[in-house]
Amino acid sequence: MNPSLTIAKTALILPLSAIGLGVANVFSLKLSEKTGVKYHCGIFIILYSLCLYSMALTSSYLFGFLVAACLAVSYGMINVPTQSVGWGWYPKSQGMVTGILLSSHGFIGILINFLVVYWMNPGNKKASVKILEGKTYQLYYTADIYMRFPITITYMSIGSLVIGILGAYLITENKAKDKLLT
Repeated sequence: MNPSLTIAKTALILPLSAIGLGVANVFSLKLSEKTGVKYHCGIFIILYSLCLYSMALTSSYLFGFLVAACLAVSYGMINVPTQSVGWGWYPKSQGMVTGILLSSHGFIGILINFLVVYWMNPGNKKASVKILEGKTYQLYYTADIYMRFPITITYMSIGSLVIGILGAYLITENKAKDKLLT
């Protein structure tokens, strides 16, 4: 891990990666219609998992930022086509389909938080290293916790790949319904 990566330096990654997510959402449906939803989702799940895994290999701020952008684009390319498939099966319940999909994202987020803490900080140690950033001190974890980051990211990327490929394999469009978002 790169000790020069501070909270202040990494604070922009999440908001800026949202731009990639938004742009991908715009183009994802048209692209998935050309390639087919199964292949489209499979390709972007593989890309997502590879991007996630590459986070375990870097300590560069710039590369980390590019990987976060790649993760956001990959995720965005999967989001709208899966909603569209759900809407095709339940055209009168689009709100319910969207709610179920969004709640599953929330549930997975909560589950991942517990798994990351279990893998990285099994003793549930508190952040204890004080580093002065500007005029305030920030608390960081000790090196033994940071050293578990690569294996944690590896576990997450393998899990994403396996579950994502299974999902891409199982996704089925309702051919009898009209395309809703064309």
